[in-house]
Amino acid sequence: MSHDDSVWSEGSVESASPSRHSTASGGSVASRGSGGSAGSARSGSERSARAGAAVLDRASADMHCCTFRIGGQLFGLDVSAVGEVFQVERVVRVPLAPAGVVGLTNLRGAALAVVDLAAVLGLETARATTVRDGTGTVLVLRLQGMRFCAAIDQVESVFPLHSDQIRESAAIGEHPAIAGFLSLEGGRTVSVLDVEELTERIVRLRLRQAADGGPADAGSGGA
Repeated sequence: MSHDDSVWSEGSVESASPSRHSTASGGSVASRGSGGSAGSARSGSERSARAGAAVLDRASADMHCCTFRIGGQLFGLDVSAVGEVFQVERVVRVPLAPAGVVGLTNLRGAALAVVDLAAVLGLETARATTVRDGTGTVLVLRLQGMRFCAAIDQVESVFPLHSDQIRESAAIGEHPAIAGFLSLEGGRTVSVLDVEELTERIVRLRLRQAADGGPADAGSGGA
């Protein structure tokens, strides 16, 4: 794997050919392990949405929310930041990597950094149980020209909504990584992540890793 900054680059997989990994686009996220097409994933997401917060017609929604679990907690993220979800088969550990960097993985022949999303955001109560042994589920996130993998436990659904459905916390000093909350049926609450805060933290992590010399060369065999 390359040890240069390309492991964080949007362009590092831009020319990759299509694969069986599923993309998140137009409000659908499909896991490779789901055994269904993007169409079936979309219908499943919409059914889940109808059982959750007030759902809008796609034409009237101003955003789509991708919900996923980390350590048993339910989080949400604007789907515009989500590239795809796939099952990691191997993660190559990076010597002397800063806290938050799990290692490198291979996506269609390109090396991508894998981060512990909970650690990067400082969400101490949430820790992904996957990817610790080198395998598991990740979201490929795209933020300001960066592309990287975020370790999660599982994707729940994607659904349309108005951004004003996300309520701010009444608590003083709410965690800066949390933009607000979305209430779902059954008493479930989604902690919606702040994309700007996430971007800033990933940029700092990327710069910190570069200052430390970047990911060490993990060998030419790739992930």
